[in-house]
Amino acid sequence: MERTCKQCATPIPPTKRPHAIYCDRKCKAASCEKRRPQRDHAARYLKEREHRLAYALDTHRMRAAAHKRRSRVRGAEHFAFTKRDWARLVARYRNCCAYCGQQKPLTTEHIVPLSRGGRHSAGNIVPACFSCNSSKRDRFITEWKLHIPSPHHRRGRCVIQEGTAR
Repeated sequence: MERTCKQCATPIPPTKRPHAIYCDRKCKAASCEKRRPQRDHAARYLKEREHRLAYALDTHRMRAAAHKRRSRVRGAEHFAFTKRDWARLVARYRNCCAYCGQQKPLTTEHIVPLSRGGRHSAGNIVPACFSCNSSKRDRFITEWKLHIPSPHHRRGRCVIQEGTAR
């Protein structure tokens, strides 16, 4: 008795395992797609829209977060950090992110986080793109590099590595 593919009804090659019910991976994937219900992403987006808008427009929550950040900066050991210091730092890193080396809009990033005892001074601040800054959160660099999701962040293009190689 010859076995046939459950999807396309062609004979299953004799090289396949005895319990195989599909002739190849394409048939298996097609069968799986038939069983999976169609997803309506537009409806899901509309359903969640009100929640997202309410979250974004919650001025009380945003004010509280900004106040918490300001108090953390005020409570940290604080040294004068001027616009001139920022311009000097950005020029030192060639208008690139200190971590990934890409030229994107830059934000101030504390190497040692304020919440973990870092200072708000020129020696503790580097320019970082928003994605690196937000993914680092309140971790030290060594902790953060262990949790980087993809290897593209660990490129050799990093300005810090270029500066130390000379």
